[in-house]
Order: sequence, then C-alpha cells, then structure tokens
Amino acid sequence: MNSDNQITAIGAPVAATTNAVTIALENCELPVTTVDVSPELATPWPRYWARSFDYVLWLCLLVFPIAWYAPGAFENGFALITYLATLPLVMLLDATVYSLCGNTPGKAMAGIRVLNEDGTKAAFARYLYRNFQVYLRGMALGITFIAVFTMIYSYSKLRAHETLSWDQKTETGVFRVRLGWWRSWLVACLCFGIFGGLAYIGLLMKSPENQIRFGVAAVNIDTPKMIDEITRLDGAQALPDRAMQYNFTILSEDADDVDQEYRKAFEAEMQKQVEKTICLSDDLKPFRDLGTTFHYRFSNRFGGLIAVVSVRSNECTTPATR
Repeated sequence: MNSDNQITAIGAPVAATTNAVTIALENCELPVTTVDVSPELATPWPRYWARSFDYVLWLCLLVFPIAWYAPGAFENGFALITYLATLPLVMLLDATVYSLCGNTPGKAMAGIRVLNEDGTKAAFARYLYRNFQVYLRGMALGITFIAVFTMIYSYSKLRAHETLSWDQKTETGVFRVRLGWWRSWLVACLCFGIFGGLAYIGLLMKSPENQIRFGVAAVNIDTPKMIDEITRLDGAQALPDRAMQYNFTILSEDADDVDQEYRKAFEAEMQKQVEKTICLSDDLKPFRDLGTTFHYRFSNRFGGLIAVVSVRSNECTTPATR
C-alpha cells in the first residue's frame, strides 16, 4: 500500500465518524418535554453496547485531531495519559449531543433512551451529572483493571432488576422506546467494526511513511517562523522514499541575485551545518532510526532556488557526525 492510500485509509474513519455525527445532528428530534415510554427498563446488554458505541464515537472525534496535530501525545507511554485526560471531554460531548438531539446515536440504534422517571427528557445538567457518575462509579475513571469489576457489579445489579447508583442519584432510567431483537446485535457489530478499524489504523500509523507525515504535520503547526534575522522556515513536506523536506526562505537582498559560485559556496557551508544539526538532534532521532533522508531547500524572497542540501540518516553513523 502506498503512502497516499495509507493516508486515505487513515482519513476515512475520521470522515465516516464526522458524517455519522453530522447525520445525527441533522436528524435531531425537536425539543420535547414528554414522550410515550414503555414501563419496561432496558436490559444490561443494550445499555452496554449503546454506551460503548457512543463513547468510542466521541473518542474518535476527539483523539484523531490530537493524533494528527500532536502525535507525541501517543508516544512513549503518553497514550494512556491522553486517553484518561480525554474521557471527561467524552462525557461532556455525549451530554451535549443528548441535549441537542434528545438521544445519542448508540442508544437510538439500540432503541433505548435515558429519561427522567416521569418520562420526560433529562435536562442537560442532570444528564451531564449522570454521565460523570457513570464515569466515576461505572468506568472507574477509565482505569481498566478496576472498571472490569465495576462493570461486573453493575451488570449483576441490572440482572437482579435493581437500580444503578447513577440512575438513583439523578432519578433517571434507561427505557426501551423501540422494539427489535436485532438492535443490540447491530450496535455490537458496529462496535466491533470500529475496534477493528482502529486496530488497522494503529498498524498504519506505525509505518515509517506515516510517522514521517505526522512529523511533518507537527512542524507545520508552528510555521512560518523566523529562525534568525534573515532566515524563515516556511514549512515541511513529506516526500517519497522516506524523505522529508524543510523549506526555507532567505530574506536578505543579497540572496535575490546570486551567481553559480555563490550557490556552490553556500551549499558547501550549509551542508556541514545541516549534517551536524540532523545527526546530533535528539528530536530527530526517531526519524533517523526510520532511515529518513532530510532535505533542506533554500530559496530567495522571490522563490528562486539557492540550494538544496540533503543528508541521509546512514551518514550519521560515522564518527565525525556522532
């Protein structure tokens, strides 16, 4: 698979997720105060799969932009910290969608809905408080090895037809509002599909080409910027064959009209400096380990080419550049 197809594959789940939310918002129910509710409360598995679908959906919407613009948030053990820090935002987003639409996508597909005990729609503040009770008491703040026990406990209470603590505190319940045995299976299959897609994306993100693309994206967040009084970094770009290029502009008038001799002298001098910078930079070590070729392109104020300096990662293995 080439790099363009890999990026397309990475972007597709993001686009699909965004489209799902867009469709959900476009089909929001009109504000209601009372609905016709079956007295039957939802059973454990529809609740579980609906919540899982919603939370994974919101996580995708929040995590993909972070992964694109700040890939370091998922490196060197930071992935767990990023996940735990994102969960409160998931609760907020979930409550916002419920408040706007009257339900969330997962619960709507499962045919269930969170309502007050009298059958009215829960207010935003109440639903948000309920979400954070779920986050604290049901999900154990996202700490997996504790959450396993809290979820088993919640399941056993629901099987015994007991009310869960977050429903008691908020005087709400999860009611069946649409029938159909297939609804839980549908949401469960969609959840597994999302999990499989995320696993596939994770494999793609580990490819050298995509790691270079993420590195380039991180550089471009902070560009253009001045390196010194006459040198401006305009941005970076990913090139084929595991290469990345930094584009610089020399703003001095002296660079506007230079001869071939000046170009050769400039290129020779910059070659030494660029090679030293690339080979000694700790920040670039992950890219050197990938076998990346680094190109530095220097142009004048009018876009005219002054020089292109290239350094291959394997050139950094010699004693002179260590």
